Amino acid sequence: MLKKFVGGVSYQLSVISYQLSVISYQFTEKTPHTPRVNS
Repeated sequence: MLKKFVGGVSYQLSVISYQLSVISYQFTEKTPHTPRVNS
């Protein structure tokens, strides 16, 4: 029971970190002051 709870929490944390990385990637793509857009 406890192992199942810990597994669920670690899974949710991995999903949250993945979503945060995707959001930060999209945010850096949309900002106009990135070196890629200026060059």
